Amino acid sequence: PAIIGALIYEFVTVVEAVDIPLVLGLPGHITVLSTQVYNASHPPVGLPDYGASSMYGIFLFVLALAPILFYNKMLGRSGSFVTVTGKSFRPKVQALGRWKPLAIVFTWLYIFVSFVMPLLILMWASIQPYFGTLSRAALKRVTFSSYHKTLSSDLFTAALKNTIVVGLAAAAGSMILAMLVSWIIVRSRSRFRWAADVLAFMPHAIPGVVIGLATLLIYLLLPLPIYGTIWIIVIAMGTQYVSLGTRLTTGGIAQIQRSLEEAAETSGGKARHVWQHVLVPLLRPVFLNGFLLVFLASIQNLTLPLMLYSTGNQVLSTLIWSRWDYGDATGTAVLSVIMTIITVIAALFLRRVSGRRTGE
Repeated sequence: PAIIGALIYEFVTVVEAVDIPLVLGLPGHITVLSTQVYNASHPPVGLPDYGASSMYGIFLFVLALAPILFYNKMLGRSGSFVTVTGKSFRPKVQALGRWKPLAIVFTWLYIFVSFVMPLLILMWASIQPYFGTLSRAALKRVTFSSYHKTLSSDLFTAALKNTIVVGLAAAAGSMILAMLVSWIIVRSRSRFRWAADVLAFMPHAIPGVVIGLATLLIYLLLPLPIYGTIWIIVIAMGTQYVSLGTRLTTGGIAQIQRSLEEAAETSGGKARHVWQHVLVPLLRPVFLNGFLLVFLASIQNLTLPLMLYSTGNQVLSTLIWSRWDYGDATGTAVLSVIMTIITVIAALFLRRVSGRRTGE
């Protein structure tokens, strides 16, 4: 079940992706369902066809939901997959033996191919006036003028500001909502509390491009002035990542003994006092970890900002896409290097905070 669960998770992640199919598939006229959702709602000319976009979205939703339903049905026979039994069970470390050097080489090769090599190519492209092969003539063309041009532009400053605001607001909103939902799941005595858990997990099963399309259509109809602002992106991000937050906060609240809350209530504390002086301090490490995870995922996300894009809510990911779409390879590389630096710093900070929590 663990392997199949990971395969299904990756399958849903792949079929919902818009960024890679757009960048690599669009020039060769290769389309998938996710890009069809985007193309129908954001045509290069003419009016958006929201009917066709919604139809593709429904097909994509069914395609993503089917394997999840199969997995849940398989879990109903979980007894046949038992490998960990009673107290006599001891986990066994499997020695790689002669395969150890090969495993080490494969690991470092994967790191080099998936991260180091692309980053080196981006850095090389960012210091060239135009993209070309590595040669002596290219070394003479090295220039950092593109960095100065990008960093001093008002468009970059606005996109960076919007990216930070979207990341912070989406992380805070989704984690606060996750804490409240998790408290209902763990503490509520209602027989319908399972519904809260299902609803909180559903955004994880819905492709991001479908969430973006649904959010777009909802706020085109509702008389709320948030369409075309960064706040519609924040709402979509919060909707998608609340499922990630609840996976963390539900376990955190379950580890807090109910008697601590009851003692605060017995002492005359109201609900807000219980949250302020008992739950929030004890859940702070979980909240911080979840906050950083959602922030990291939000600033990298291209699907939702691209679906909800307008001139007033551009973020770094959509700015990178627009530069690539315009054929500006150098500008795209500069922005990609900057985005990578921001992401790596945030990831290292997350690892440091997580390691400190584990040490405590």
